[in-house]
Amino acid sequence: MCVERCRSLSIVIGLLVGLWAGLAQAQCVALVPASGGASFWDLVRQGAERAGAELGVEVYYRGTPRSEDANAQLKIIELSLKHGCQAMVIAPVGPAITGYAAQLRAQRGLPSVYIDRDVGGDPDGWLIATDNRRAGEQAGRWLADYLGGQGEVLLVRLSPDIASTTAREEGFLSAARAGGLSVDGSQVLGDDAQRIHTYLLDKPQRFKALFSVNASTTSASYAALRHLNAQPPLVHVGFDSSVQLASALAAGEIQALLLQQAQTMGYDAVHLVWQLAQGKTPSGPKVRGLDASIATADNLDNADIRALLSYQPRPAPGNAAATSTAGGTP
Repeated sequence: MCVERCRSLSIVIGLLVGLWAGLAQAQCVALVPASGGASFWDLVRQGAERAGAELGVEVYYRGTPRSEDANAQLKIIELSLKHGCQAMVIAPVGPAITGYAAQLRAQRGLPSVYIDRDVGGDPDGWLIATDNRRAGEQAGRWLADYLGGQGEVLLVRLSPDIASTTAREEGFLSAARAGGLSVDGSQVLGDDAQRIHTYLLDKPQRFKALFSVNASTTSASYAALRHLNAQPPLVHVGFDSSVQLASALAAGEIQALLLQQAQTMGYDAVHLVWQLAQGKTPSGPKVRGLDASIATADNLDNADIRALLSYQPRPAPGNAAATSTAGGTP
């Protein structure tokens, strides 16, 4: 008799353990970036996973194979729903994505928080993003001061369809021109190093500097300038960080990098959306702007700059000690 009861109890306990494991697995937040593989999104993911570890929540991360691909983002959102995620953090590539997220919130009670850019389409959505216009203005003011308010500079635009970089471009144009600089922003050169190189080659000695608006345009511009080998070298102000860009900054090949609080963005977004998933009302505004900082060779020893830079510069040739200890947390 006892054997049968014990066996039945074991079966019930096994079923309960399986059910609990399934419920535990469902404690999940989806993180949907605007692309896959970019250094910026890796930093956002690090911050998100740190928050997930604190909350005991899985961060389900999937990047898109191509940048700014709405169809790919929709597929990732569907995958996250099948995975059992209860909330989403999304860098939306357009109003179709925010509209779908708003629909999921209304019909299924699935909360979402947007990061990196405001594309419209969901007036009730929560947003954590760099104040991109202000960051562009910072870059413009810094460059105007560096050049003494004289000369023409090239603005390396990415795409008119991307809200975040467009805001940076507009801010840069305003501040650089107010600071006395002439700005050529007539072409959308994108993150094509060959196009940037050709454009500069066709206009020798015209530009004193250039501003590139994100990590991919900064990497492409850096490659173009190395190949151009202009004398005197053009001043380069870039945006975001990677091992290559941090190394170029430390070597003086890039004069300044605008750094976002990428890890903070991911960290805060996961905490915020998990509060919403628990039915809580978070304190503070629905739109939360993050400031950018300017890194130069002169402030690389600053602890806050090292934390934002996140990637450790490679040693200079023949000088293994010439590294930064970058790599903090938000």
